[in-house]
Amino acid sequence: MLPQEIIRSKRDGHKLSTQEIASFIEGVTAGTVS
Repeated sequence: MLPQEIIRSKRDGHKLSTQEIASFIEGVTAGTVS
């Protein structure tokens, strides 16, 4: 899932799964998501 899709999903009031949150944080800390 692209970072903007995660942000859009959260913005639209959807609940993120634990896996979606973990993947997003992992990408940010690894520098692969900006």
